[in-house]
Amino acid sequence: MQTVNYRFAQNREESLELLGLYDRFLKQRSADPKAVPDLEALRAKKSPRKPAAKAKKNATVSAAKHEQAMRSARNKELRYRMYLKVLNELVLHPDRVDAMRQYLRERDVHRVAFYGDTALLDLLVPLLEQEHIRVDYVVENAAASRHCDTVISRKAQTLPETDLLIITDVYFTDRIAGKLPSLTQIPFCSIHTLFGMDASATE
Repeated sequence: MQTVNYRFAQNREESLELLGLYDRFLKQRSADPKAVPDLEALRAKKSPRKPAAKAKKNATVSAAKHEQAMRSARNKELRYRMYLKVLNELVLHPDRVDAMRQYLRERDVHRVAFYGDTALLDLLVPLLEQEHIRVDYVVENAAASRHCDTVISRKAQTLPETDLLIITDVYFTDRIAGKLPSLTQIPFCSIHTLFGMDASATE
């Protein structure tokens, strides 16, 4: 497992810089899904641009497909903004990490798993490693993950045993929390609960 060096901002200026670098990294990863975050490289380089797709001659798009594409783009934008707000909360308030440590220690957590979107894992995994907490698996719609060796489909009806399941999908937290009891008996929590955040602050 690769360790990502990450330090929290000490003031608003550093917070804004880190948010800008995170924005740049998301664009970089959209061009190269295997991209690994490197703060110094992100500071030094401009984010790569995807080559413009060539327009097909006489190409037509149905109204239904166009509406679906617009809805998908809007959902991605909403999710992206929510993740930035979560990140902003963490870099502006380092005490959130102390809340996370206390939450895990009080429950004697040594092994965790993630359920949902992996956008925040580059931040979460290093923090958990500092606490000597092992990441067992990720439940998502993907075939592999650089954060752990095991990936489980969201369609799975049973989940392996672990100490805590962390819901990382900010956009669908309530929906996931509603169905987890029927899938597993593993205790679970949201990102907001883990870091002692008010969910309304990131909506």
